[in-house]
Amino acid sequence: MNDNLYINAKKKEIREKYLAIRKNIINREEKTKEILDRLLNDSTYQKANTIALFKSFNFEVDTNSIIDISLSNNKVVALPRIEQDEIVFYKINSKSILVKNKYKIEEPISKKDNYIEKENIDLVIVPGLCFDRSGNRLGYGKGFYDRFLSGTSIRTIAICFDEQLLDEGLLPASNSDVKIEEIITNKEKIKITKLK
Repeated sequence: MNDNLYINAKKKEIREKYLAIRKNIINREEKTKEILDRLLNDSTYQKANTIALFKSFNFEVDTNSIIDISLSNNKVVALPRIEQDEIVFYKINSKSILVKNKYKIEEPISKKDNYIEKENIDLVIVPGLCFDRSGNRLGYGKGFYDRFLSGTSIRTIAICFDEQLLDEGLLPASNSDVKIEEIITNKEKIKITKLK
């Protein structure tokens, strides 16, 4: 089996395991509040003017409060939209209408004047099924965030429950996978020092 086939098979196995783990996390509300507190006190978040967030679904850390608080702190908040199999970000406000895409994820409506260029984003809050302490991330396998972040210098923070965090180097990674700079869980904040 070549390297890519092995990595993909391993990712599929881990993905199935962590979908179940994430679904069964207990004390979700309390843990979400702890994640939110850590994020709001994080210097990278505080310094960022334009933040790309995601609309949580399927047992992810609830991002609704993060979106609301960021807007009330006068930050520019953008949410992803899938267009031609890529993600692009559109600025939202508290009155923005969101619609469900084919994956059942809420996304903003495509409006030219709300489109945010990649280079104008200061920070991306990255979703994922699980992460390891080396900054490796496992998403749903579509590669949207890896392609979006590839070759950029945009700061990245992953938010997840402690149950979604693996030890250093335990997630298989291919050359196209982009490492995350910082991971915030309900228990700790991890700054990744050795990014590829």
